[in-house]
Amino acid sequence: MKRETTIAILFGIVLGGILAVFILMKNKETQLEKTKSISPSVTVTPKIVVNTVKEEKVLEVTQPKDGAIVRKNSVSIAGSVPKGAMVFITSPIKDLLLNADKEQFTADFPLAFGENSIEITAYSKNGQSKIQTKHIKVYHLDEQL
Repeated sequence: MKRETTIAILFGIVLGGILAVFILMKNKETQLEKTKSISPSVTVTPKIVVNTVKEEKVLEVTQPKDGAIVRKNSVSIAGSVPKGAMVFITSPIKDLLLNADKEQFTADFPLAFGENSIEITAYSKNGQSKIQTKHIKVYHLDEQL
């Protein structure tokens, strides 16, 4: 190759690089001009909201205690819930539905031999409060053991 050809090729590469950098810089400026600002230019005064939510009664199981050992094949489950709540008592052997007219509920619930995992769930009457669930384990052991 001739010397002039080599100089022309190097000159073209250098000018092409400078032109590419210039185009990239202009493109970046154009993109920055097109973007919208995230923060509003108007000052916003915050409003203070007072939370006036009343304390709602929670599901509480008073009988039997978690891990209780009983000798009979049934147990009395008692507790308290919000007035008018629906109470579901479930285990692998039986499902029971109660409508709590008062804040207290009581139900006789059958047990299988050995460990019984019982789930007690309360749904409020108005349906606006959260669902409350308690898990207890009750052990039914024979008197002969």
